[in-house]
Order: sequence, then C-alpha cells, then structure tokens
Amino acid sequence: MGLCYIPAMHHRYGVGVIIASALLGLLGALGSAPTSPALFVEIRDLDGSPAIYVHGRPVAPLMFFGQPSIDLARYLDQVQLARNANIHLYSLQVPMPWPRPGESPDYSDGDPFLDALRTVDPLALVFLRFDVGPPYWWLGQHPDDRMLFEDGTTEGWSPASTAWEEEMLVRVREFVRHYESDYGDIILGYHPCGQTTGEWFYFGSWEGRLSDFSPAMNRGFRNWVEEKYGSVSSLQNAWRESSITFDSVSVPAAEEQRRTEIGFFRDPRQERKVIDYFEYKQAAMERPLERIARAVKEETSSRKLVGFFYGYLFEMHGLPMGPQGSGHLALSRLLVCPDVDIVCAPISYSDRGPGGAGCFMSAVDSVESAGKLWFNEDDTRTYLSSEDDPFGRAATPQQTIWIHQRNFSGIWPRRMGCWYMDLPGTGWLDADDLWENIERLASFYRLRLAERTVWSPEVVVVVDEKSPLCTGCASVLHPPLVYDMRAALCRLGTSVRMHLLSDAVEGLIPSARVYIFLNCFHLDARERAAVRFLTRGKTAVWFYGGGFLGDDAKDANITLATGIAVTRGTPQRGKVTPDPSAGILVDGVGEEFGSGKMLDPLWTVSDPAAQVLARFNDGTAAAAAKWTPAGLRVYLGTLSVPARLLRNILKASGVHLYVDSDEVVTTDGRFLAVTATSAGLKALSFPGPIVLTDALDGREIAHGVESLALSMDIGETRLFLMR
Repeated sequence: MGLCYIPAMHHRYGVGVIIASALLGLLGALGSAPTSPALFVEIRDLDGSPAIYVHGRPVAPLMFFGQPSIDLARYLDQVQLARNANIHLYSLQVPMPWPRPGESPDYSDGDPFLDALRTVDPLALVFLRFDVGPPYWWLGQHPDDRMLFEDGTTEGWSPASTAWEEEMLVRVREFVRHYESDYGDIILGYHPCGQTTGEWFYFGSWEGRLSDFSPAMNRGFRNWVEEKYGSVSSLQNAWRESSITFDSVSVPAAEEQRRTEIGFFRDPRQERKVIDYFEYKQAAMERPLERIARAVKEETSSRKLVGFFYGYLFEMHGLPMGPQGSGHLALSRLLVCPDVDIVCAPISYSDRGPGGAGCFMSAVDSVESAGKLWFNEDDTRTYLSSEDDPFGRAATPQQTIWIHQRNFSGIWPRRMGCWYMDLPGTGWLDADDLWENIERLASFYRLRLAERTVWSPEVVVVVDEKSPLCTGCASVLHPPLVYDMRAALCRLGTSVRMHLLSDAVEGLIPSARVYIFLNCFHLDARERAAVRFLTRGKTAVWFYGGGFLGDDAKDANITLATGIAVTRGTPQRGKVTPDPSAGILVDGVGEEFGSGKMLDPLWTVSDPAAQVLARFNDGTAAAAAKWTPAGLRVYLGTLSVPARLLRNILKASGVHLYVDSDEVVTTDGRFLAVTATSAGLKALSFPGPIVLTDALDGREIAHGVESLALSMDIGETRLFLMR
C-alpha cells in the first residue's frame, strides 16, 4: 500500500489530510514513530452486565467497521460520519505479516490505515482484526498440514496442525508487540481470525464436504484419544474394538461418518469412535484460540481485550452436513478461558430483512452469564448496497433505519456490543441519515449505561452443543429444529433468553416460567438432574427426541426427560395436524405444521394422562401436554412448530405477552421494542397501567394505559420506555 491508494478529491477530505495520513503511516513503517503508551482496557461487571472499561471508565460498546484497503477515501468519509455521531470505537482489519525465514515482518500494508484513522478521529480506539492463517508459500512447505477433504482436495490449513500453531503464535506475538509499541495508545484489543471467512469454522463447511482427513488431523486425534482414555483397554472397551491401539487410531472414514445406527442418531455405545472424532473436531478448533488469547494477554500485560468469532450454534445447524463438523460446538469451553473477553458473530443471514427478526447466531445469554461481552456484527445491507444483494437488503433509507433499530433492540437490554459494518468497502454507511439514527441509538446507550440491567425474561430457550455430535451428517434434522425455529422463537410476543444446556449444570440459567428445550437429545446423569431441578414447578417444552440419548439409546429416556410417555412408531413424515380437542392450546394454530421430511426414529405419545395437541397423518399422537405435580410438560414430536402454538403454551403458563401476533418483541420490563412482521394494526398489551414514551425522543405516547393499538408498516420498528 502507498500513495496509490489516495482516490480523487471529491470526498469530504482535502487531499492534504489524506496525504498526511499516508505519510504518517509511511513514517511508522520506517520505524520513526514514537513508542506509544498502552491503554488499560478490561471487561468488568457494570451493575449486572459485563462492560468495556477504558482506564477505569465504562464506554458504550458501539463501533464502526470499514475497509480502508479497498477505498481509503470512502472509508475516511464514514469515519468522519462516525466521529461526528460521537462513535469513536473502530473495528479495523490489517494483515499479520508472516515473513519467510531470515526476513523481517513488514507492517507497511496495515500501519497507514491506523495513521489515517487517528488523523481523522483523534479519539479513535481500535479493536484490531487480523487473520492468523499461514501464507501460500508456508502451505507449500507443509503439505501434511493442509486441510484434506474426502474427495482428496485440500484447502488452507488444518487447525490440528502443531507446526502451524507454534509458528503462528510467534507471528501473533510479533504482531502484538509491534502494534503495542507504535499504536498502544489507540489499541482497544485484538481480534484474531482464521479458517472460513476468518470465523473459525472449518473450510468447506457450507459446501457439504467432509473434513479433515489430513495427517495433522490424524495425529491430533490420536493424541487426544490417548489423553482421553489413558489406557488401551479403556479405548478398546469404549470403541468396542479389541484390536485397536493408540498407534492405530485414525480419523473415521467418510462412509463411517455418514452412517448412523438409529436413523438420525448414533448409538452412544456402538458408535463411540465417530462421536469421539466429532468431539475432537471442536477441541481442535477451539484449543488454538485459548493459546492465541494467552499470547496476546502476555504481550500486553493483560491490558487489552481479546475476542473471537465463535459459538455459532444456531447458524451452524444450517450446514448441509450438520453442525458437528463445524468446529463451533465448544463454546462452553471457550467461555471458561480467562483470557477471552469478547465473543462475536454477524446477525443471522436468515430472517434479517425488513419484517424479519435479525436473530442471534449463538446462545448469547450464556456468553453474558460467563462474564464475557457479546458483539453483533451488524452487516445490514443498507439502501446503499447493491440492489441484487441476497441477504435481506433494505431498499430504502427508512427500512435501513428500522432494521438498525430492531438490531439495537436485541443488544441494549442485555448491554451487548455491536459494530456497524461496511462489509465490501463500497459505502454501505456513507450517508448522513444512517449516522443520525446511529447517533440517537448510541446516545440512548451512553445516557443509560450505568442503569442496572434487569434482563430477566420469563422464557428460556435451551440448546445443546454436545447432542449434535451424536447425530448423522445430513441436513434433515438440524435446520428445521434449530436454524429455522429461531424465527418462531423471536415471535413469541415477549423476550427470551438463550442458554447452553451446560449452563443448567453450572446453575447459570435463571429462574423463568417456561423452558424450551430444542435439540437436547443427549443428557448425562448430571444434566438430567439439573434439568429436573431447573424446571420444578415450571413449564418444560421438549422437541423431537428430547433426552433420547444418554449412556445408551432408549425410548424410555424420552419419557424420563419429558415426563410424557412415548412409544416407538413406524417412520413417517413429520407433518402434523392440530387436534381440536386441545382447545386453547391449539387455538389459531391453523392447518398442518412441522417438517415434511421422514422422521426416523419416530415416537408417538402413548401417555393416557396427556392431552393430545397434534397428530401424525396416520392418526397417532405427535404432540401432547400434561399437567404434572412438577409443572406443565409438553412434548412436540416434530421438528418445527408455529409461533402461535408456543404463544398458547406461554399464556397457559402465565407468561405475559406484549402482543399475541407474530411481531418481534424485545423487552426488559422498562424498554420495549416492537418490529412489525406485517402491515396493519398491532394490539399491544401491558402488565398494568403504564406511561409509554418514545425511547429516542422522549415524547409521551400514552398515559395510564394497559393496552394500545398501533398502526405499523411491515418492518417498522418502534422503541419505547415504560414506567
């Protein structure tokens, strides 16, 4: 990079500013920039939520991300807009040098961008993003460390490669030392990236290809197995292979990975080898992140933040080969790492456009409960993006503003963070009207930063990262049950928390009225006991196959988990019809619902004390509810249900619904956000008489009301305060 990156002078900056920025960067690259004092940045509890503190003072965690390497002047235009909106935190990507032996690292492709940034915004603080993957020449020298797919092709590197990991850590330390020395006064923290799009899931994951069969992965798996089992006899008993030794352990063949013994599921006794491999795949991806974080903390004397893209449990359930090959199913382990401060992801790429929900990719409340700060990457396709962009593009300025407000409503009650992103560097955010809206949102956040967090929804959604390891490599089970069900879960008329099942054992899931268990197929003894304790006197809603697996696979395990007796039936399609005898529990649900795919295994409800909610096409009971001394128990034996059915269950459980329609609602009891999923009159209901004001301009909307009718356009978002 050099002065050739300076575009024409039609932008808001005089050419002198841009040249000065580039020259400052050049001086820095030549080593003449002064050593900079380091900031002291940490995550601390701020009256109920983790928050960023800079030199002991909390800051609102809202940032701008652009692409200066693509168009420096356009980037600086948006930096000025961000600065004028009082946004001074920036997510910025620069390359991490990986020199050949004997050469020195060259930072001239990254330093000028930081120089230009702080020239335009002297208050800038940077969360520095960089990729830790090896260069092509290194891959050529290490063929055994390349990721190997089932078809014999290779791409990138295997995360199990010890050669990559050790040399990478050297480069990371060099990188951090350089930026702490020359830019330590503006570096907020470090955001190491790797693998697919830098987001730490295996190359090829979205292409339906099995990985990783490389020699590096085989060595890593072999070592992990030896550490896990300790003795050959324990390994032989677990894998039911009398001739297996640690030396002969290898990655299961592709056909072995694709095969399952029990329909969608793997038998925990008969298929332990494959289950172990998928467990190791997560560890192989997550372990280097811990080591990177430790290296950064050591090089900065723990004065800077470290964050990663990780834990996309909901999003990875949309992969064509299932989430178990993603590498993202070890979030619970990453969350106990003391060196990790931030976990982040884009907003889900499904259901994100006008009238959509803008769902999270992860069990974000587990992140917050662990004392880490979650960041959304808000890469909304604004009205300034390409008209043919497929990911929920906003066609107008007003639609863009509503989407940004909707996305903000998900982060504020939890006190999470966000960066607004010009992903391709073409000026998605290069407009005054967009930053005027962002400024209003940021001002709202800053003014209320010290308010105590009161995030305590009456509904908790529980998802598991262990259960997918025991399922087949296919897309029949996972997408409708987890990936797609988010749309309904965001339309329940009230807020929900999202937690990992492992939080139940640790006591990190708070008390609520209703617990919804999505993909919790596998429960060990501790988890079963924890779930029983958690749901005592509450409503527990279980989906297809809940609790089926443990030390073994038994139909009785489902009955034990759900409290409703089931019987194995003949596989059939998962479409079901509401049973009118269920009354208010199926009121308004309509016609058929569920997945049209074959369910194998298939279980039918055989409990005479249960109220049938829906039936399969052959008339057998597919879903049922049962009032028990321990609370209301519901089993939904298909892969998806409409939001209306869940809202009926919530109402029967005493949950207050702010709307009884498919609008997107987020509230903490004081703040209330409503996004219309269709145009028309929306009936709002409040727990008692309230004063309702506009959250952004303070106008009083209504006084002493318990209900309110609002006329809304599709995608319109309204933000309120209640008192």
